[in-house]
Formats: sequence, C-alpha cells, structure tokens
Amino acid sequence: MNKLFLTILFGAWMLNANAQDDGDAATSQTIASLLEPQSKEKTKKVDESVAASIGFSSITSKLYTSGDVFTDCKGMDAMVEYDYVYPSGFGLGITIAFNRTKIPDDNTWVKQLFAGPSLVYAGYLGRKWWAKADLGLGYGNCIDEGSISTGLGAKSSVSFDYMVTPTIGIGAQLSTFSTFLGKSKGYGRDGEMDGIVRYGLSINLRKHF
Repeated sequence: MNKLFLTILFGAWMLNANAQDDGDAATSQTIASLLEPQSKEKTKKVDESVAASIGFSSITSKLYTSGDVFTDCKGMDAMVEYDYVYPSGFGLGITIAFNRTKIPDDNTWVKQLFAGPSLVYAGYLGRKWWAKADLGLGYGNCIDEGSISTGLGAKSSVSFDYMVTPTIGIGAQLSTFSTFLGKSKGYGRDGEMDGIVRYGLSINLRKHF
C-alpha cells in the first residue's frame, strides 16, 4: 500500500515538473518574441533614391532682347535627383536641372542650369504611392546668345510616384525654378534686378535602394 502511494506521489511530482518546464519555456518564448526587433517590413528605415525626369516648361518672367520683350516662352526640362530620406520623413537631396527654351519669332535659345542641395520631406502614401516635396538653393546660370550670366538659383517641387515594383516608381513632378542674376545692364534697364522664373511639369522615373 505504501509502495503504491509512493509510486503515485512520484508520478504526480514528475507530471507537475514537466508542466512547470513547459510553462517556463512558453513564457520565455513570449518574452523573447516581444523583445525581438520588428521585421524589415514594419520597421521604418532610411530611404535612398535616384530619379530622372523630362518634361515641358514655361518661363513666366519677361525675357528682354535687343528688339522686343517676350513672356510665356515654352521649353523643355531635364533633371536628375538624388534623395536621402530619414525615418522621420525629412532628408536631403541634390538636384541637377537643365532647361532649353526658344524665344518666339526668333532663332534665339535661352539655356538654364541649376545645381544644388535641397531640403526634402517624403514618404509612402499607402503601399503603392510615394510623395515628395522639396526646397533648394544652389548655383544657377543663363546662357543667352552666347553670353553667360550666373547667380543664385532656387528650386521647389512636388512629386507623386506610383510604385510599379517595390523599388521602382513612375510619376509626375511639378516644379518651379528661379534664377537671380543681379542688376541688369542694357536694353534700357540699367540698375534693375534681373532674373528668370519658370514652371515645369515632367514625368519621372525613380529607383529606391
């Protein structure tokens, strides 16, 4: 009788020990899962991207020549950008943009270049859209009939890209460029401030890394 009782007692103790071990293991797994870093899909990370765009532009400021004054001159933009965006959404970018505009009723082409850094705010809208806005300052120049004028360039833009793959987006960008060229000389405008303002609408292709 005593042997039977001891055997039952020993069996109950073994079952209780195994159950305790299983409970401790489950608790450890639960704690480990809570402490485990989130997966890459759920963790925000730095986003690097490069983009190339091409589109149409319009110079809205007045263009003075030796014989006339022109407004709303149409042209073409080409642009390359690099953006480095932090998890907060803010980041830095670099833009190189080229513009070529023909003066109406004339064989003259006005060429402009902008190159400089920009402050960027960008991020995903849902799973398929990428949006970006930026403001930049840098080097600007204007080539008109062989003469080159240089000054401060300013840029702002807003773009939306549809992600056709997880790393490649195609979209549209609305941009403005201003080039401040200092005080004018010639055309009866001595002492006035010179500058060119243009707007552009382009299609862009962006690659994320």
